[in-house]
Amino acid sequence: MEAENLANKLKSLVQYKNKSHTELLEIAKEKLALKDKADDLDINLLFKDKKERKAASELLDKYLKTYEIETVSDKNMLKQLIFLEIINIRLQNILNDQKEAATTEVVNLKVLDAVHKNIQEINNIKNNMGIAGQKEKEDIYKTIQLLKRKFKLWRENNNGSRWFTCSHCGQMTLLKIRTDAWEAQKHPFFKDRVLANKHLMKMYKDKKISQKDVALVLDCSEDYIDWMIKRVKF
Repeated sequence: MEAENLANKLKSLVQYKNKSHTELLEIAKEKLALKDKADDLDINLLFKDKKERKAASELLDKYLKTYEIETVSDKNMLKQLIFLEIINIRLQNILNDQKEAATTEVVNLKVLDAVHKNIQEINNIKNNMGIAGQKEKEDIYKTIQLLKRKFKLWRENNNGSRWFTCSHCGQMTLLKIRTDAWEAQKHPFFKDRVLANKHLMKMYKDKKISQKDVALVLDCSEDYIDWMIKRVKF
C-alpha cells in the first residue's frame, strides 16, 4: 500500500521521530491526498522558472491544507490566484533589483502601479473564493453559505463514524452514529494506539485466515502484520 510505504519513509525523518506508526500512517494518507489534489491542478504548467515552480507548489500546498477546494470554479480561481501571487513576487524583485542598481532612491512608478493592481486582483479572487482575511459586511452571508457547502462536503466524505484519542488513557475511541446522539465505544481496530484487532490476530495465529486476509481487513500491507506481532501483546 502506498500510504504504508510512505509512512515507513517518514519515520526516518527527525520531525516524525516521536510519532507512532498509526499517526505516521494518517500523516502519509493526508500527504498522498494533497498530492492527488496538487497533481489534478498541475500548477507547474504555469511557470518555466524552477524557483517560481517551487514557490507555486508551496503556495498550492498551503491553500490545499487550509481550504476545501470543492468546485471546478474554485480550482480555476486557485490557479489564477497562485499565478498572480508569483507575478507579485516577480514584480517586487524587479523593484528591488532596480533600487540596488540605481544611484538615487527613484522608484519605477509603472512597476509600482502594476504591483498595486496585481494585489487588488489577488484580493478580488480571495474574496470570490471566500478566503480573504477581511470581509465586507455584504459578503458575510456569502461567506457563511460557502462554509456550509464546504462543511457539507467534509461531512459527506467522513460520515458513519468519527474517532479521537482519549485525553485520560490515550486509547483510541470510536464515535458511532445513533439516531439521537453520538455513542462512544472502544475502537475495535486499535490495540493501545496501534492498528490491530485481538480476535483477528487469534484467527491468524490459529491459521484460520492468512496474512493477506488480515492485511485486507486492516487495510494495510502484509509486512505491517509482522511488525505488529513483534510490538503488540495480544
